[in-house]
Amino acid sequence: MASIVESPRHLLLIPQELRDKILGFALPVMKTAQTSWDNSDGRRKKDGSNSSFQSGRCKYEDKDMDQPSDIPTLAVSRQLRDETLKLMEHLGLPGKRSYRLDVMLVEEDYLWPTWLYVPSLTRQVDEVVATIRICGIAGANSRSGFSSGCGGPPLITWAFWNLLQCFLAGGPLARDTKDDIGVSVKSLVIDIRTPDVPAEMVAPETTVIEGEKYRHFLHGGYRGLVNFRQKTGIPYVMNPKNLIMFLVHEMDSLLGMSYHTASYGAILYERIGSIKFTLDGELCKEFDLAEGLANIRFRDSFGNVPREERPAVFNAWKENAYKSREEFGLKTIPQTL
Repeated sequence: MASIVESPRHLLLIPQELRDKILGFALPVMKTAQTSWDNSDGRRKKDGSNSSFQSGRCKYEDKDMDQPSDIPTLAVSRQLRDETLKLMEHLGLPGKRSYRLDVMLVEEDYLWPTWLYVPSLTRQVDEVVATIRICGIAGANSRSGFSSGCGGPPLITWAFWNLLQCFLAGGPLARDTKDDIGVSVKSLVIDIRTPDVPAEMVAPETTVIEGEKYRHFLHGGYRGLVNFRQKTGIPYVMNPKNLIMFLVHEMDSLLGMSYHTASYGAILYERIGSIKFTLDGELCKEFDLAEGLANIRFRDSFGNVPREERPAVFNAWKENAYKSREEFGLKTIPQTL
């Protein structure tokens, strides 16, 4: 392949049908998502370099750190570039700046992320489609990741946040945020999948037992899905509609830029074009961050700085967020007064 790439005129002399077969060897491969969440061999583990709160709930495989190689025929000649992109489209492969991520929500406690498709490394990603699959249920005596923290959000929220923050800092290979090179994404699609179990084993969206209404996700003091399983004796799997409502709620809180959330939500406005939540591919909620940035107002934001400094810090951040979006080529909308 190296000699052919170095002499593209030789490749162009080959009949189109044969050339397409040769070009196919240069294309990236879409990995297959794993089906088992058995970790008895310890292949999945937390990354020791990330000391962020609850980062240990993200468990990785070492092989996911392999450096992806660029598609060589995209840089040879205009004709080979066009033919390569056309072949990728014909084979149903995402674009050269589109990534695919599989996230297994394991036993309602851990995230197992696996990058299935990274054709090349870039700081300006067009699209990331992150598929979230519900795998297993929490043990009867275990503390679920959806348990509430000490006044903060459920613990699993931090795992999702760490995964997103690491990507925006260093791309798909990043396991921490120490070296922030700045990565943007025009479209982030978070697709929740219905569990691959019989329909009757998926928990109902709303449950009433003995006159009590159970909120499924606040497992801690609110007696959620875990208690419902105990009372019915049925090991229901989490309802994907409830999971998507939970994630949309947490994202909405981040983007609200409040006293508690501004320090975390700021980077989303700076580096993401839009965030879409889908259920089995069907759109449920979309956040247009250009529109959100234009309309966001000071809400005693950035509670980590002295009160008298917060308005100035917020205004400076918003101005910088506009500059950041422009540098990344993300859409902007003029501020409303």
